[in-house]
Amino acid sequence: MSTNGLPSSLPVSPASASAPASTSTTKKSKKPDPAELLALYEAKGLNPTEASHQAIHDLQGVISNLLYSRARSSERDRSSQQGFSSKIDYISTRVSLLEMKVDSKPGMAQTLALGVSASALVQATPHVFRAVCNIWSSFRNSSKGNP
Repeated sequence: MSTNGLPSSLPVSPASASAPASTSTTKKSKKPDPAELLALYEAKGLNPTEASHQAIHDLQGVISNLLYSRARSSERDRSSQQGFSSKIDYISTRVSLLEMKVDSKPGMAQTLALGVSASALVQATPHVFRAVCNIWSSFRNSSKGNP
């Protein structure tokens, strides 16, 4: 490819060929229109049909290079988007897993209720044990007195 974006086989218009290098970097060079392109090929000694065939061939090359470069850039965009979406999927999976773990744990109110009921059970256990012992001893005493 030449500096003006055309393949090296395409002729450069005389105006852009004689322009100094400093102005060609600041200004875009004028692309030759179809009539100029055919005239330049005919000036090289090609007949009109060969000149049109050569112009078509060169323009198809420019189009295929353009499409190839766009396909590569869109492929890079897709791969970066896939990488980004896979990261988002990973983060989403981790967050949902953490939510499930948090949801399976008792909340503050449930923990308080469990603590109160456990405390009541510990407080009531000696009284219940003493009552069971009294019932057992009165059963034993009543069975000893009757022959």
